[in-house]
Amino acid sequence: MYQGSYLRLKDSDSHLFRLRVVNAFNWMKCRVMSISSDHKQQNIYDMQVMLREGMSARYEIIPAIKTYLNRSNTQYAIMIDGDWGTGKTYFYKTDIQPLIKDYHSIYISLYGLETIQDIENELFKSISLQQDGDQKPVREVLDVNSAISEDIRLGGSGYAVQVLINQWKKDSKINGKPFVLCLDDLERWQGNLSVCLSYINKLVEHQNAKCILIGNTAHFAENDIKTFENAREKTIAHIYRLENKVSVVVDAAFSQVSFDSEDSRQFIHNMLHQKHQKLSNLLHQLHFKNIRIISEAIQLYEYIYSHHADSFNSSRKLAFYYFCSLLATLILLNRYFLQHELRARLLNEYDSSRGYAFLNELGYFDTDPPDHMTDEARTLLEVIFYRADRISLTGLFSIVKKGFYFALDFERDFDKWGIEKPYETYLDTASLYHMEDTKVAEIIDDVMHAIFIKKEITNPDTLLLLAEHLSNDIQQGMIKLDYEQTRQQFIQLFQELYRDDRIDQSSIYEFDANSHRFEHCGDILEKVIELHNKYRKSLENSRLSNFWLELTAHPASAIELFKKFKYEPVFSTYFNPKEVVDALALLSNAQLFEIIIWMNERKSDPRCSHVLFQEQEQGYNIAEYISYIYSDQYGMKAGHFKQIARILTC
Repeated sequence: MYQGSYLRLKDSDSHLFRLRVVNAFNWMKCRVMSISSDHKQQNIYDMQVMLREGMSARYEIIPAIKTYLNRSNTQYAIMIDGDWGTGKTYFYKTDIQPLIKDYHSIYISLYGLETIQDIENELFKSISLQQDGDQKPVREVLDVNSAISEDIRLGGSGYAVQVLINQWKKDSKINGKPFVLCLDDLERWQGNLSVCLSYINKLVEHQNAKCILIGNTAHFAENDIKTFENAREKTIAHIYRLENKVSVVVDAAFSQVSFDSEDSRQFIHNMLHQKHQKLSNLLHQLHFKNIRIISEAIQLYEYIYSHHADSFNSSRKLAFYYFCSLLATLILLNRYFLQHELRARLLNEYDSSRGYAFLNELGYFDTDPPDHMTDEARTLLEVIFYRADRISLTGLFSIVKKGFYFALDFERDFDKWGIEKPYETYLDTASLYHMEDTKVAEIIDDVMHAIFIKKEITNPDTLLLLAEHLSNDIQQGMIKLDYEQTRQQFIQLFQELYRDDRIDQSSIYEFDANSHRFEHCGDILEKVIELHNKYRKSLENSRLSNFWLELTAHPASAIELFKKFKYEPVFSTYFNPKEVVDALALLSNAQLFEIIIWMNERKSDPRCSHVLFQEQEQGYNIAEYISYIYSDQYGMKAGHFKQIARILTC
């Protein structure tokens, strides 16, 4: 069976994370966000410490905490900082608590607390539960300190806390076990932050406690930011930024799910593992690592899977897209539309019969999009509606709204899923491992027939993936075929598909050679890259020569067309300047303004300098014709044309 390394390849459909919503409007833009990997953590001396790319910050923080715990006299606190939901508390419980197992430790949350009395009440309750090892039970301490009991009876716990802490210190000194306090949710403290930090300073400086703070400094109230910065020098020596890898976040989310059966647990585990790269791409694109919401998505998905296992097992690709739609819905509603009226519209008014018309009503297709339609919100909507042709969102929105599975809301939701094609089953290596030889042989025969006889698989990504899998399986002795002959057949097939213009058109601008990692077909990949680049250039030259005709035929796609040909001399490819002006006259004022912005961006982009030089002479001709037509006209459209003329001649 196939034992090769994990291949980060795209499936036969368009790459999920360069998402397109295929719809009647046919002009939706694809966007890939740039991701910065420069995560920084800062210490008291303002020295920048770069977290190594590809390494989870937890492995940077653990040694620092070990050092802090092992120092005999610290008299300062340390802090773990990170965004909400990224697993700070989970990190403390799974990674830090094992480090302090030989210490006396207390964990409390500052969420909702606003006075020192509140803190001490929580400390007293937490200490009261500590009765393990050599530590004296609190009842014994109270029995020999009647004053504490009286203090508690009168409603105060401050004195009791001090006595208990002193007892802890005494026991700790005898047993050589310092005590550690973890104070979580610092940003959710409701009182005066300086009072809270002063109390922490007292604990670490006068009580010699080891104090680990956990919080999200990005969400301090505005008036607390300066207070916190002023307190850092005296109280908090080091702040460590927790930036978990996606794999850590997903594993943590998965661990918090209650599975109804081993079947559902195994199915979802395999799906997340096999589609790790795609899920990772999506979460990176959205800058999203909230464990709670990812865990909620997995839990709701498990509820649905438990009732529709047959559909999910018969079409694993759609099953993954369904999970992405569910996750994107939760992110959209919890991060972007939490208090927006669109939240209710999405959950209550969606009707699958209206399809993409519903997206239009949300403002997705507006030339001048509303404020709520940010790049992130648009991307999430693209994910949600990506396979709306096959995936019904009725039940999905229902379970997000209600939090539980309601059967009537899922009626006929999976009627369109159907059965996977043989090549999809073949590429699902984990499923193939469990099949009997006769079934595997049948699938491979179907795959070979589809590739080389019917020639119905025309997506270059899918064909490359199949070439790699088949080559590996031949080498492993699983398939009785000639290794070199099969590879040559693939090369000939690619040449034929590109030559005869039969290659999958949706892949032309989405084929990404950098996403491929091959052991057997590196040379085939190089050949495909060469064929693809020639084909794409030929196609673009053809489209470029007909640029203004295409704009005239499809004015709604004007902005997309201009952006696609940013680095091409579009203002020099015409037969007559009238052709250019007539085409631009078909556009709305909003579109003309977007084109003006596009032209100014080209002016400031050094990569466009050679293009602007090529357009110089023809640009003057267009500007003269605009002046001839619009010199005596006034209004917004005339103003836009005059601005276009100025840009062309400056």
